[in-house]
Amino acid sequence: MTDHDDSSEDDEKCLATLGRYLIAFQWLEGKVDEILLLAWGDDRDDGLRRLTRMSMSDKLKIVVTEVRASAKLARAQSRPDWWSEFEGVVARLDEERSRRNDIVHSQYDFLGNSFGPIRSKSSLNAGQISVDHQELSKDAQAALINSIAELASDLGRIHLQLVHDYGA
Repeated sequence: MTDHDDSSEDDEKCLATLGRYLIAFQWLEGKVDEILLLAWGDDRDDGLRRLTRMSMSDKLKIVVTEVRASAKLARAQSRPDWWSEFEGVVARLDEERSRRNDIVHSQYDFLGNSFGPIRSKSSLNAGQISVDHQELSKDAQAALINSIAELASDLGRIHLQLVHDYGA
């Protein structure tokens, strides 16, 4: 952030948007945790121990396989069209995980200009430095929230179906 003291109302709204986004992403991760706990069965303490050692990337790599293999979720396994949706949502979650990492590991400039705050992230690939800049206009902020809200709705529906199918 820059050193100007007059944080505009737009800057405050951007900070609130980023906070909402990060909280929504944590909700998504919690739903993935709950899905894995359902797949692993009745020993919740063992499941929680396993989860604490896993990153979101680790969880997304195994969640489809674990649900497919779970005897507790046999009814869910009988719906081929549902599997396609589930796998698609997991792929979108992985893309969102990458975007979340970019958001968390970026620097932000609140310049008080007409186009809004700027997010910047530097990376090193094959010895070459690249810098990604994103303007966080009102439209970009709305798109960010709408995207994660849609993903939350889709994952929530999948989670609800698995709860309904558990043990049936």
